[in-house]
Amino acid sequence: MRSIRKILSLCELQPGDILAIYTDTGKSPALVEGFFGAALALELEPLMLTIPAPHRMLQEPSPPALLAMKGAKMVADLSSEQWLYTNGLNEILDSGGRVLQVLSTEHTLVKMTPTEALVQRAQRVAKMLTKAKEIRITSDNGTDVVANVEGRNGWGQDGIARVPGEWDSTPSSIFACAPIEGSVEGTLVVEPGDFVWTTPKEILVSEQMTIKLKKGRAAEIQGRADARMTGSWLASFGDPNSYVVAHTGFGGDPRASIDQAQEVESIEGCINFALGANIFRGLGGKNKAKSHLDIMLMKQSMFLDDECVVKDGKIVHPELAIGPIQ
Repeated sequence: MRSIRKILSLCELQPGDILAIYTDTGKSPALVEGFFGAALALELEPLMLTIPAPHRMLQEPSPPALLAMKGAKMVADLSSEQWLYTNGLNEILDSGGRVLQVLSTEHTLVKMTPTEALVQRAQRVAKMLTKAKEIRITSDNGTDVVANVEGRNGWGQDGIARVPGEWDSTPSSIFACAPIEGSVEGTLVVEPGDFVWTTPKEILVSEQMTIKLKKGRAAEIQGRADARMTGSWLASFGDPNSYVVAHTGFGGDPRASIDQAQEVESIEGCINFALGANIFRGLGGKNKAKSHLDIMLMKQSMFLDDECVVKDGKIVHPELAIGPIQ
């Protein structure tokens, strides 16, 4: 697949580099074969690691699989369940390995293949988030959330992994920062047309939901059916840390759309707001939890130290403008 070859080429792997392909029986065989074939075409040394499909999110890799991945130049993570916020992932990154997560479908890989323009946008946003001391989210319908992010690293996800110790997810364009624990306060109003990424079935919101945030946690989830489903999903883990605010930020790819779950968080100007685990080196978060819930807000605004970067779901900061993506 041409798009996979381009992605691996953008990661600047060299002939002879070992690419560990970590997958399971729940993943599309065509996608797995595509990465194996692209690795051979680029004269890499592919190493296949296949496990039974995970029965839950954030499942730690087994010790033998972890050892093999730590010995590779890069890991193509084709697991059917994310394990981003795990100790095993951080071990790989700390050893100098790179990990490129692939949650998307073949269609999305072709549609949203990473570009240098999006890589540069991600780098600019990461610097802005790192510099910021406070993030504020507002909307005309009642959202007003304030988070202290002073001293936290901004994360610019661009769909490639080029340097030792780097994690990314392809294809994606997601920018985020983990607030200081206990600092988030306010009211988050989730509107019809917004998106809540529960698993195995996500929620395309059809009625207003209000989340009251106190001392860095979701203290109340108010509303009707969508609110009850979201609350039940969080409660199913039996973990109080599932309610802790994990990160917030926004998406940056104009090609992304809401009809594919793996694309939603990358929608240009879509604000992400997550609850649960965030123990990932790129974010610097400290909350270990059994779950991670992403909420995507389509028409809200974000301010970094009172400077507007997203207005009503549109990126408006002049430093973040990009031309048409080819």
